[in-house]
Amino acid sequence: MTLLELNNITKLFPVRRGFFGKASEFVRAVDGITLSLNEKEILGLVGESGCGKSTLGRIALGLMKPTSGDVIFDGRDISSLSKNDLIKLRSRMQIIFQDPFSSLNPRMPAGDIVSEPLVIHGRCKNKERLSAAAALLESVGLKAEHVYRYPHEFSGGQRQRICIARAIALNPKFIVADEPVSALDVAVQAEILALLKELQNKFNMAYLFVSHDLRVVSKLCDRVAVMKSGKIVEIMPAAKIKEAGHPYTRNLLASVPIADPFRREKIDCVANAADVC
Repeated sequence: MTLLELNNITKLFPVRRGFFGKASEFVRAVDGITLSLNEKEILGLVGESGCGKSTLGRIALGLMKPTSGDVIFDGRDISSLSKNDLIKLRSRMQIIFQDPFSSLNPRMPAGDIVSEPLVIHGRCKNKERLSAAAALLESVGLKAEHVYRYPHEFSGGQRQRICIARAIALNPKFIVADEPVSALDVAVQAEILALLKELQNKFNMAYLFVSHDLRVVSKLCDRVAVMKSGKIVEIMPAAKIKEAGHPYTRNLLASVPIADPFRREKIDCVANAADVC
C-alpha cells in the first residue's frame, strides 16, 4: 500500500540581485518530480551534492512547501495543511539529519533530547521522561546512564544513535534519513546501517534514505531513485543497480572506490563508453 506520493513536485529558489534584492531569476532545486513510497519500504534517493535530494526530503515531510505539486501522505494532502494540523501529523513522520552534532542541542542532556518529542505530543509526563529516554537509548545500543551526558561527551556514531532514538520516539511510520552515515567512518557506518534496518523491521517503518553513495544504498534499500539536477533520471530495484542503463547512474557506480586496480580500470572503461553513447 502506498504511504507517500509526490506528484509533479517543483521547488524554485529566487536569486536576488541589485540594491532592492529583487528576484531576477530562479534556481530549480526540484524540477517536476513524481515519486511514491510504499509502507515498510526503504527507498534510496541518490545523486551528487546539490542535485536537490535534501530539498525533496524536506518537502516530503512538510518542512518546506513546494512551489507546485502535491504531497500526499497516507491519503492526505499535507502541502495544504495548516500549521496545527501538520504538528499533529508530525508524530507519524520524522527526520534523521546528516550532521549528528549540529542537530543536537549542546545545552540539553541526551535524556531530554530523546524524550522531548514524547513530552511535546503528550505521550509521557515530565516524571516519566527519564525512564522513557533510557529505554529509547538502550533500543539504539546506548546505555541507560547516558541520559545524563551532553552531546559533546559522545562520539560521532553515538550522537547519531541519539538522533535515531529521537526519531523513533513517537513510533513514526515514515522517516527521512538525510545522509545519516556520510559523516561517520566506515566501521561505524556499517553499525548504523544495521541498526536502521533492525529498527525498520521492528517498527514497520518506511524510509526515504538520502545518500550520494550507491554502495551504501544498494545494501540497505529496496528501490533506488537516481536524481540529477532536480530530476529523477532512473528508478530501479536496488538488487539490479549494477544493470543501470542511464549514463549518470553508471558514472556514480564507477565513482565507488574499489581496491582492485584491474577491476577499477574495467569499470571506468564501461562508464566512459556510456558517456559517449
